[in-house]
Amino acid sequence: MKEQIHTTVISIEALRALEICTMLSLVDRFGEAALTYFIKHLPVILNPHDLTHPEWVVSSHEVLNAIRLLIGYCGTELHGAVDFQHEQKIENRTVSILNCILSPDLAGAVDILEPMRLLIEDGCNVNEANPGGSSPLHRVLRALHDRELVPVTKALLEAGADPRAIEPGSQDGCLHKLLTRISACNRWVMSEAEQESVLELIVDLLQRGCDPCLINVGKRTPSDYALSPAAWPIWCSALCKAGYDVTAILQQDDTCKSIFQMGLYDVDTETKIIQVSTEESMRAPGQESAPSPALTRAPREHTATIVRRLGDLEQSPVCFVCGSRGRQYSKRKAPFDFFGTYLLGPRNCMSHEFRFCHEDGTQCMNHYEENACTNTEHREGYKRKSMKEELSWRKKMALELWESGVLGKPTEVQRWAQLD
Repeated sequence: MKEQIHTTVISIEALRALEICTMLSLVDRFGEAALTYFIKHLPVILNPHDLTHPEWVVSSHEVLNAIRLLIGYCGTELHGAVDFQHEQKIENRTVSILNCILSPDLAGAVDILEPMRLLIEDGCNVNEANPGGSSPLHRVLRALHDRELVPVTKALLEAGADPRAIEPGSQDGCLHKLLTRISACNRWVMSEAEQESVLELIVDLLQRGCDPCLINVGKRTPSDYALSPAAWPIWCSALCKAGYDVTAILQQDDTCKSIFQMGLYDVDTETKIIQVSTEESMRAPGQESAPSPALTRAPREHTATIVRRLGDLEQSPVCFVCGSRGRQYSKRKAPFDFFGTYLLGPRNCMSHEFRFCHEDGTQCMNHYEENACTNTEHREGYKRKSMKEELSWRKKMALELWESGVLGKPTEVQRWAQLD
């Protein structure tokens, strides 16, 4: 029955012609009704050269009409089955219909705003969590593709989604999720309009009661996840616009983490390194300066090498959140050198993740298991004696640079920070 619905031209007339309207509310052996099946298989054609702008197989008008018809027979108090990762295994779990439409393979391929509004208007529960404890709002903020992030988030908030909900396992709040995705993808080429819409979204979340100093299970606050060229200027601007003192927020971060002095970390030496690199980046064009090994760029690549790299890029995996292909770790100056961007996950469903990184560019494996990382930076006597102190210092330096005007828009911050 449901295979017929999926392969038939999607319109009210076609569905009625199947003469199965009286059967639409029945469920199969997996507990799925026709509506949940249809929601999970919205028909699209993906353009391999532009995954962020797919084309509907049929008109969106016909799709919405079909959803309206199915809602009439099935209602929205339905649950479907989706693949869910649990303890390193993929299991089939039962989730609400709203979580069905937010599954990564679907939400990254089609526009879900209007179908989601139809479900919400019919009384769908906007706060029902998935098996991992993530609310629909958490999932949208962390993993929905960029083009619908703001409108879908606003629609959920207007429908009563709780912005102060905390994910049970990670103890992440909405600000953790949002700033993690901005920093992970580090899409610093956002247009002025995109930057403003994301900034206003953060301000809205703050004004709705999201705690800017909430600590998750990993002892990280939203400000920690904002330490990237794309996120930092937006985060600082949003805090100020929402009426917060950024310095006070960072001091409260330290208090929550029991940081009362910088201890053994060599702040003065590291600060001088940043000051020198800032002077270099702001030097007037044509003004000579002694070359710095940390700032010297590699010689221009031969054309054949560039063409070969572009060919490799075409075969690279795509981040389903931002749509970029193959973009991975790149070395940055302090204070943005503490975290790196890594494209992780199954090849057909990969996304950028924000991870602690080592000076050689590899991610720190202690993220997955305590003392699991074998990188030589963890040897006894290495300068990173307290990651929380080093992170605290970096945030304060980033704030100082932002307040002094050195770090402005994301494009300017990226240009200042990039080393390769």
